[in-house]
Amino acid sequence: MTVIDLSAAVMSSEVDSLHHELLHSRRDRDESEIALRGNQRYVRQLVPVDRDSAEQGASSEEAGCGGAYRADVSTPGALDQIAFRRLPPVVLGEDEVEIAVQAAALNFKDIMNAMALLPEEAVAGGLTGQRLGLEVAGRVLRTGPLVKHVEVGDDVIARVSEGFCGRVTTRAKYVFRRPQRLSPLQGA
Repeated sequence: MTVIDLSAAVMSSEVDSLHHELLHSRRDRDESEIALRGNQRYVRQLVPVDRDSAEQGASSEEAGCGGAYRADVSTPGALDQIAFRRLPPVVLGEDEVEIAVQAAALNFKDIMNAMALLPEEAVAGGLTGQRLGLEVAGRVLRTGPLVKHVEVGDDVIARVSEGFCGRVTTRAKYVFRRPQRLSPLQGA
């Protein structure tokens, strides 16, 4: 038996591919699951991989401060399930600031959040059980056009919803210049 999957919004090219698949595909291949997406045909198959290439493909090097990654709690309620994930490029809003994180605070509210014990209204953005680090210290990378009180290169402290990352974006009203007497660790 073969299962053929089409996208939720079927395109005419997929109907053509389905027609071709039903009339012309070879049944001598071990392809029990096929997915048609546009003009592309996908099948499940095992590919031999050596250990070195698998480890290399599963890891990346990111700058600690300013890198495009964040720490996520993979399974809310399990503190041993923290994984680092790559951040997608961010389109900065008019009143937002992007900060290269130098230090992030970890406090009791973060632990409660990671353990999925906080209601949605207690965490900015409703990211309960997923993100860590509500306060950061760092250096401004970019600002939106409406931001006037800080500029690129300023050392700042900020209230954020996910500070355990290389860079973070937050609304300008939560960002303040860091007093020079405080180190980034003290600021966070």
